[in-house]
Amino acid sequence: MAAFECASRGLGRVSLLEQARFPRVKPCAGCLSPRAKSILSEAGLWSRIEKEAYPITHARMVMPDGSEMLRSAGETGAAVLERSRFDQILVDAAVERGVTFWDQYRVDELVYEEDRVVGVRVRGDTLRARFVLVANGATSRFHLDLRPKEFLLTCLAWYEGVPFRPNCIEMIFDPSLAPHYGWLFPESPTRVNIGIGVASGRLEGTTLGCLYQGFIDRNLRPRLKDAVKVGRERRYPISPCFKVEHHGYPGTLLVGESCRLVNAFSGEGISYALQSGRIAAQALQEGFTGNWSVQDISERYRSLLDQDMGTSLQMGEKLLQTGLS
Repeated sequence: MAAFECASRGLGRVSLLEQARFPRVKPCAGCLSPRAKSILSEAGLWSRIEKEAYPITHARMVMPDGSEMLRSAGETGAAVLERSRFDQILVDAAVERGVTFWDQYRVDELVYEEDRVVGVRVRGDTLRARFVLVANGATSRFHLDLRPKEFLLTCLAWYEGVPFRPNCIEMIFDPSLAPHYGWLFPESPTRVNIGIGVASGRLEGTTLGCLYQGFIDRNLRPRLKDAVKVGRERRYPISPCFKVEHHGYPGTLLVGESCRLVNAFSGEGISYALQSGRIAAQALQEGFTGNWSVQDISERYRSLLDQDMGTSLQMGEKLLQTGLS
């Protein structure tokens, strides 16, 4: 999204580097929230995604005491789309806007001149850039963020043939995961992904795989009797935060989860990643037009992020403290 928006704003030549062979499997529940749908619509991209995404109108929530409630997903609703397809659609849209895309290009290090970053080093070669947008996720090392980091650990797998209520995601607040939850998200009329999220501190004396299996056995085993598991279980870390901070090297902007822009309660990060990519492009456009310093651009970016998503991230902290909304 950052590359798409930079190209759309005419900020010069834009290069998009992906370390894996594309398309690749991306462990993610793939839920596009109403906010994500709104952001994609504003960017003119939702019509492409809507053709492939599975629409969501309701959410079934199972409380720790076993009680249930059914909630509406709102007027606009939500959607679920496997990340390999979602990301490919975004890449295709960026390339159409003139972005140069390279997959299997792993950035080894940032390149400095004097007191700022001026590019990246890949395979021993230096790629120079007026600005570098760092968007390589929770385990990124290209930042100056010294805040203590407690990961939200997730494990998920895909299944065919699991019965479920059409157009309804399921969030199951199993006590073993508290204050987080497990889920069942349909990706098509026949395919679902099932996963859990749990704070890393909850793993004492057990493993993520054991927690996942226990969650399945307690909550979903009868429904999996005739289901077929597609591939293996996938694990990935999430790095949430409670407020917006930006700790990038001079000459860089941290986008998405590299900036820890993930809701600490829900673990949702797609909408924050999409919006931070758009905001990064806005800050660069303003800065380039005004001939601002790299520090001024960085501060403008942080300020715009805080205005847009600061309250939402703080609400995630409050929900985490109370356990449930």
